[in-house]
Amino acid sequence: MNMLWKSSSQGDVTDNETEAATGASLANWKDLVKSIASFRGDLSTLTAPPFILAPASLLEYCHFWYAGYEEIRKPALIPKENAEERFLAVVHVFTSIMKQQYTQRNVSDGFEKKPLNPFLGELFVGRVEGDLLRAEQVSHHPPAYAYKIVSPIEDGPTVEQEGHVAIRSRFTTTVSVEQQGKTVYKISDGETYTVGLPPLHLEGFIYAAPFIEVDKTSDITSSESGYKCVFRYSGAGWISGKSHTLKADITDKNGELLYTLSGQWDSLVNITNEKTGETKEFVNHPAKAAISTPVVAPVSEQHELESQRAWKDVADAIRANKTDLIRLHKGNIENAQRELRKKELEEGTEWQHRWFLKGFNSNAEPVWTFSEELYHNDKFFEER
Repeated sequence: MNMLWKSSSQGDVTDNETEAATGASLANWKDLVKSIASFRGDLSTLTAPPFILAPASLLEYCHFWYAGYEEIRKPALIPKENAEERFLAVVHVFTSIMKQQYTQRNVSDGFEKKPLNPFLGELFVGRVEGDLLRAEQVSHHPPAYAYKIVSPIEDGPTVEQEGHVAIRSRFTTTVSVEQQGKTVYKISDGETYTVGLPPLHLEGFIYAAPFIEVDKTSDITSSESGYKCVFRYSGAGWISGKSHTLKADITDKNGELLYTLSGQWDSLVNITNEKTGETKEFVNHPAKAAISTPVVAPVSEQHELESQRAWKDVADAIRANKTDLIRLHKGNIENAQRELRKKELEEGTEWQHRWFLKGFNSNAEPVWTFSEELYHNDKFFEER
């Protein structure tokens, strides 16, 4: 049985349409809702029933941070002296990827199932439109992954995008998700832009047709020019409002309002020049936009910790709709991880991360930084 998050852009569905589209009975869904509603604590520790699982690890989804070959390079092609234009290009990059991050991870039928929870030390390596993407699951409680994308420009600067995301989820009247961490977009001429992460929640969860809604605020700040963009998010209310609504203010280093954004982050966002009053299109997503798929090594040639090799038996069982095999193979991985943690506890050791170095920010929160030295000394991946 298959079922999970439905993109709101696909329209409302009835109970019968939901069941027909996914092959999952509403009885299963209601049992899931009851289980989550009665659970206390971080939902990442709750074992998900097989019928809602996707045949892919959440770590593989880090490629949705990639905006596209041309898009990710645009800011770097703008001279550093044109700080305002360059900052607008960076804002465009991260506004344009919101749809694929939150509503378009399965565009074939509009429904998205829950990805598999990565295990500590899980790895993902791939190339997206030729650009190298590397990721590692750096924490299990709370679940956190770190990633890095490198986009070199011939006869120009190199773009590096690096981030870490920790997720804490809970159930109140719906499933709420707190994203902790950041992404840093860096151009090799010295300019960096820090991108914050907004909280999320699931709308329509108890009606078996949930979709992701972005909450509250997030921001983008420049390290040198002082430009800042503050996003404000909202959804459809009982009486008014639209799903996936975005508003934003873009200010200079003195706090002067230069531009505002408004629209729906999954479709059309306009930009207004506050000095001239001119409004024009900023981001316009087609109903079904193409998403770049990472090219990875054949499963047989992957490291045993790489996502697709590690989860192959589970993914095959999910595709074949073999519930017993899903439980068996998934349980084997989870039990092996428990034994590793038990052994580490007994020996007084900790898991050694492969490519990312752990530090702490001023708030004593973990920060993960990619080490090119560790990666290039990793003989298994030297040909990637």
